[in-house]
Formats: sequence, C-alpha cells, structure tokens
Amino acid sequence: MKSKYLILSVLLLLPLLASAQDAISIGQEDEPDDFRSRISASVGGDIGRYLSWKVSEEIRVKDSFRRFDRFYTSATLEYKALRWLKIAPEYTLINLLDVDTKSDGSIEKEWETRHRVALNITGTLKVGGWKFSLRERPQVMIRCDSINYMEKNKAAFVLRSRAKASYTFRKAPVTPYVFVEMTNTLNTPKEFSGYALDGSIKADFKLKNYISKMRYSAGVEIHINSHNKFDINYKLDDVTDYDINISKKNGYLKSVTRIDSIHHILCVGYSYSF
Repeated sequence: MKSKYLILSVLLLLPLLASAQDAISIGQEDEPDDFRSRISASVGGDIGRYLSWKVSEEIRVKDSFRRFDRFYTSATLEYKALRWLKIAPEYTLINLLDVDTKSDGSIEKEWETRHRVALNITGTLKVGGWKFSLRERPQVMIRCDSINYMEKNKAAFVLRSRAKASYTFRKAPVTPYVFVEMTNTLNTPKEFSGYALDGSIKADFKLKNYISKMRYSAGVEIHINSHNKFDINYKLDDVTDYDINISKKNGYLKSVTRIDSIHHILCVGYSYSF
C-alpha cells in the first residue's frame, strides 16, 4: 500500500518538477582559449627611508590580440613596516570598452568606468640569490555602470594570494621569476531567487564563495641600469565565472551557467625609478 502511495506521489509531482526545470537551467560552458597582451609603463621613487610611491599606466588587448579591452591607471604608496614586511595600499581607475553584439548583427560600443581599491601585504624571505615572497591582497572592485542588482553586486570583494620565487645573478642584469596566484570571491550572493515564467513556482539557486581564478606566470626582469628596468612575462589564467540570468522586470530566474575559460597573456612592462 505504501508503495502505491509513493508511486502516486511521484506521478503527481512530475508536472511540478518539470516546471522547476523550465524555470532554471544549470549548465556549464567552456569558452575557447583567448590570447591577450598587456603593455605597461610606470614611474616611482623613495620618500625617505620607509616609504615609496609608484604610478603606472597599462593597456590591455584581448580576443586573440584583435580587440582593445581597457586602460588601467594605478597609484601605489608602499610602507616598509619591517625588513621582511611591506604594506602597500593601491588605487586603480579602470576605463573599459564594452562591446555588445545586438540580435540584428549591429555592434554597440560603450565606455565603462570602474574603481579598484586594494591593500598589498607582502612578506619576503631571502636566501642567497633567491627571494621568496607571499602576498595577500584583499581587493574591492566598484562598478559605475547600470547593473541588475538581482544578478550581481555593485562592489565585488576578492582575496588574491600569491606565492613568488625569483633569483638574482651576481653579474648578469636579469632576474627570472615564477609565481602562482589564487583569487577567492568574498561576497558572492549566497542565494538567487525568482519565479517560473508562469509565476506558479519559486526557483532558488545557492552559490558559495569560490576560486574564481588561478594564475600561473613565468617571466624575467631586465635591469638596464639603476633607474631603468623591463619586465617580460607570460601568464596563464584559469578562470571560472557564473552567469546568473534573472529577469530585471519580473524577477524570473531563467538560467545559471558556469563558464570556464583559459587566457594566455603576454606582458611587457617598463619602469623608471628615481
């Protein structure tokens, strides 16, 4: 008898389950590998014994070197708290070119402004010619464009943790290095809610904070003299993101898609120090 009631209950719930599946689709998408480049220049110097400053400008290109992406204008003030510990607040103004392809095939371009504030806390250990460092970087990105608040936050907090090793030769003016960096989200909305298109069933999706990026890099610093330096490196970014699609007008939770992508980045930087 209990088995009959169980089968009958499942049959009665089938239409409801079908509605829930129509209301939200959780899928996964792998984007093709993208080849990018970054060109930067910076200038800086010391302020007394414990303070130093730096301002920099960076240009980024994406879509296999075919499309300009954004400008980064940064200012950093570094304080040497101990022989092995440095603390550096940093502000970055981001001007991003958003390119949107419409359903009719037309392309719409719009500049967006974002603000990024970070605190770099770096501990260093020197052993002979080797230098090992660990950097913790709490960071917030603030958007100035119009967004759907049901899908994302105006301010996104992350923690970037980087472990780096470099080696300085006594007679050669080059310093090769490698590092790995992990980015963790800190304020991802824990729950997204909406309704089926007919308004008959509520749909929820829960999301915990996650590792949004793993970065692996190898490069070399070339010291021209005591004032001029070049930095050439390659970065591989393994990126994970979630595309939450909620109707802004009616609050329908339409779909959730996890997007995985790989970015190959060639970087060339020049710096001048006083």
